[in-house]
Amino acid sequence: MTVILIMIAAVATLAGTGALVVRQIADARRQQYQDEVLASDLGYLREVERTKKRFRHAAHKTRKLAARRTRIHQTKAAHSTAAYFAN
Repeated sequence: MTVILIMIAAVATLAGTGALVVRQIADARRQQYQDEVLASDLGYLREVERTKKRFRHAAHKTRKLAARRTRIHQTKAAHSTAAYFAN
């Protein structure tokens, strides 16, 4: 990107248009900033997806264990209720 800025400045100096040079340099810097922001956002999204993939199995296992605990508690509650009313 720096090479582009130098080339723009050299061409504009030869042409003698200072305002055009300033505008072109500002546009080039703005574009470079936007490219960096997009690259940063893309990197963040990739990291989020990588994290999701990494913990997908653990999340599934956690849900599975929670469902199992729920069934166990419901079974115990049903048995204790049945025992209470049986006496």
